[in-house]
Formats: sequence, C-alpha cells, structure tokens
Amino acid sequence: FSLALLDVDTAVAVASAPPLDIVAAEVTHDAEAGRVVLFDGFGRLRALSSTSLLPRDPTLDLGHRTSSVTVLPGGGIVVIDDRGVVVIDDSTDAVQSGPIPDGAQVVLGPDGTLVVGREDGTLRVVDGASLALRGPDLPGAYGSVRAMAVSADGGRLVVQSGVDLVQL
Repeated sequence: FSLALLDVDTAVAVASAPPLDIVAAEVTHDAEAGRVVLFDGFGRLRALSSTSLLPRDPTLDLGHRTSSVTVLPGGGIVVIDDRGVVVIDDSTDAVQSGPIPDGAQVVLGPDGTLVVGREDGTLRVVDGASLALRGPDLPGAYGSVRAMAVSADGGRLVVQSGVDLVQL
C-alpha cells in the first residue's frame, strides 16, 4: 500500500507516505486539522500530516471491524463498526458518544448534523458530536442504506438503498 500527495496542477508527487502498517480501506482529508485519516477494516486508524504525509496523532486500534470513518469539524471521528455508529474523541481515543445500532452509512451536513442511514432503510438525524437525536427517524430508503450525499446547503439528501433505488 502506498500513499502519495499530488499537486493537482502538475500531477507531480510532492510527498509520499512512509511504509504503513495497514492497508487502508478508505482515506479522508481533515483540512481543519491538517491531516489525512485512513483506516482498515480491522479498526486500525492512522493519521498523517496533510502536507508531508508523515505520521501524527491519532493512531488508534479500536479492536472492532470498521466500515466507515468520518472526521468531524472541531475534532472527533465518527466510526461505523460492529458496535454501530460511535464518535471517538481523537484526543483521548475514548468513545465520546454512541453507539447507534444498525448504522450502515453516515453523511455530515454543513451545519455539523450527521445523518445515519440504517440497515432497515430509516434515516436518523443526529448532532454530529453527541449523536443526540434532532428529530424523528425518517423513512428514507427501501432496504439497507448503501450511500448518501447531502447538498451544500444541507437542504437535500440523496439516498441509495439496498434495492438500488435512489431517492431525492
């Protein structure tokens, strides 16, 4: 597994990550904290500097099978693992809130709201940091939620379900 930082204008690698102890399933950029966060399916999270790709905190081994990671503005990492959806405090490595069981997908809105797409197709709208409910569950999809995207203003949500139906 290799990771390189490319200059978009020139397509030249400006930094390469040193050898890593994980094969990343997904990589996300946390511009606010100046880091790239990657994880594997075994619950190992690694952070790298977004300018040099050198290792930095957090380095977490959650001990749970992980399928998704989302970085919250202002700190905290939303993880979907075998417990459900949890928020990890990245300064203490402890579970800050959750779990919300049966979480299949998450998407972060522009105001810090988190939408959790669940295995039964319902959508749960919660506060990103505390996972406190912000209203009743919404009937969002038919079958398990596979993918979601939110509009820039947070007013629209696209949901793809397990039966390959896309709703707007």
